[in-house]
Amino acid sequence: GNSWKNKNENELRHDEIRNIFSQDFLKNIDMISITGGDALLRSDIAEIVDIMYELTKKPVCVSTSGLLPHKLDQLISRKKDKLSGIHLSIDGLEETHNYVRGRKDAFQRTVECINIVKKHGFTPGITMTAMKANYDQVLKTKEYFHDCAFSYKTDQSSESYFGDNSESGVDLDLNDEMKASLIKQIRQMPDCDLYTAFLEDWILYNKRPLTCYEIGRASCRERV
Repeated sequence: GNSWKNKNENELRHDEIRNIFSQDFLKNIDMISITGGDALLRSDIAEIVDIMYELTKKPVCVSTSGLLPHKLDQLISRKKDKLSGIHLSIDGLEETHNYVRGRKDAFQRTVECINIVKKHGFTPGITMTAMKANYDQVLKTKEYFHDCAFSYKTDQSSESYFGDNSESGVDLDLNDEMKASLIKQIRQMPDCDLYTAFLEDWILYNKRPLTCYEIGRASCRERV
């Protein structure tokens, strides 16, 4: 996505995060996932994990674009016992991923992040967003990252997610032929999770498979 371009000065302060997670309705929370954008763009992400864990006693899943391997290694090294997993974004095999991300080293950096996650004893969670640039690579990408927890989804065009991609040249929306190809690949992947099990309805009818809460449960993987 391009949410990093939104220069939001209203990011939650530590006291606001503490207040939110002190609410009674969160006392029996089942899991926590920090998504983005890229959670590692917060310089205080380690402190945020501390606050959430302190108040809920639940380990936290953190999502990243995979472009900041050094920061990821630092976070896991410092907060491993307070993390439930790490989730990364992949947009296809190397050439395609680099094209979508607009960086020649994007794939290399993400693979480095995946290896860091493995080094610390976690099974990396990987999510691929199907779009025109990569819809025909979903199955191949899953096979490439066979030792990771792989899931996939279709794009949700919005200002917060993909926004205006005219500068990058990345075209998102799938036509009917592309959707048929994607569904054919999905049917060859029987070991899907709860989220992807109902993804065909979303592709064909724009019907959301699961709630945000259930998507989080399906996407974030526990440490092995």
